[in-house]
Amino acid sequence: MTYGIHPPGYRLPRGAHVGAVRLQVTDLQRSIDYYEQFIGLDATRSDASHATLRTRGGDRVLVHLETRPGVKTSRRGAFGLYHFAILLPDREALGRFAAHLAALEARVGMADHLVSEAFYLWDPDGLGIEVYADRPREEWRVNGRELVMTTDPLDVDNVIEAGLGRQWDGAPAGTTMGHVHLHVGDLDRAEAFYHRGLGFDKTVWTYPGALFMSAGGYHHHLGTNVWSHGPSAQHDEARLLEWELVVPSIDDAREAARNLADDGNVPRNDDGGFVTAEKVGRNTPDRLQGIERHVDLGFVGEPVGVDRRIIDTLSSAGIIPVVAPIAIGADGQTYNINADTMAGAIAAALGAHRLFMLTDVVGVLDKQGELLTDLDPTAIAALRADGTISGGMIPKLETCVAAVEAGVDAAVILDGRVPHAMLLEIFTRRGAGTLVRREQSR
Repeated sequence: MTYGIHPPGYRLPRGAHVGAVRLQVTDLQRSIDYYEQFIGLDATRSDASHATLRTRGGDRVLVHLETRPGVKTSRRGAFGLYHFAILLPDREALGRFAAHLAALEARVGMADHLVSEAFYLWDPDGLGIEVYADRPREEWRVNGRELVMTTDPLDVDNVIEAGLGRQWDGAPAGTTMGHVHLHVGDLDRAEAFYHRGLGFDKTVWTYPGALFMSAGGYHHHLGTNVWSHGPSAQHDEARLLEWELVVPSIDDAREAARNLADDGNVPRNDDGGFVTAEKVGRNTPDRLQGIERHVDLGFVGEPVGVDRRIIDTLSSAGIIPVVAPIAIGADGQTYNINADTMAGAIAAALGAHRLFMLTDVVGVLDKQGELLTDLDPTAIAALRADGTISGGMIPKLETCVAAVEAGVDAAVILDGRVPHAMLLEIFTRRGAGTLVRREQSR
């Protein structure tokens, strides 16, 4: 059975699927209680404002919850989340879930979409939830190249019978996040971003006021509709913060990011694949004991790898990246990295001609307060040994030395308060700060 319209360029691979959703809620414990009792998810609370919801037994994370002071309930009709949709593994599980809802006397909507059978609920903040099971693919119907989806009455008694009278014990193994459905302001713009940019196939496009898209022949991983008047949900309202689209490999993610960038969008890397880090500590002398003691600096790291391809992709699209100095370690932990150190590592990975370090001093000064305009690693080591260089200048110069030793032609420490400081450094013979170069042959 062939259906759907492929995107004109990059196409998401068959294994692409929706991962977890992240929600902002007003009352974390109230939301936890709801999702455990009504949906059958297991909650793990990490702190006072964050929790994770998994399928029963903990095999798959479906929802991340977070809150902060002042969050209000969601506003009906806001652009953003229409619903996220939890896909049960089979119709029997859906039947048990339906009986469970009936026993709870839950307020619920329901529909037969031909490709699936679904129940609709709303959490305590009014955020929409669908719980559904797919019909076998051989029962799906097409009209030309378009998949047929409807919203027909659901034979709920027949669904409950499929549960065989067994008790609902929570979302079983095999439960996944099936799709996400969004209120948007313009279907043409949604099509441009998700179909042409991100690479989804269009599967249903004549449903009134809606567009459905998928990867790998599924009925839809993403629904968009213009059934809402907007505007977008505000930062202090309960809302969908993000949803994950999981692809089989990092290369697939890079291809999708490249295609988005080529189409005029600005993808952002948040997964640590751009810069990888490892935890660092510090040894300090204990003069009373005559030993060195290790000091745990917490979640402080240093870069150990930079994948330049993401910057190359953005640069080729005419985009200037702004990089936050954080990275993921091999242990999955997020580490804070000194911004100077991060800049030096990226410059080295790019093989940059020049690394500019903007600061609030004129450059490196000698003991008489005069600017030192030209240094190399040996001179820097001597100045550090005699105490000329100290404090915050040390990590900056360490970064400069590491960068030039890794292949950067030169690094410059500049006073960012001086108008046109970078132009003066580049286009005048004198320059405007302290230049650090590799050792010169003597």
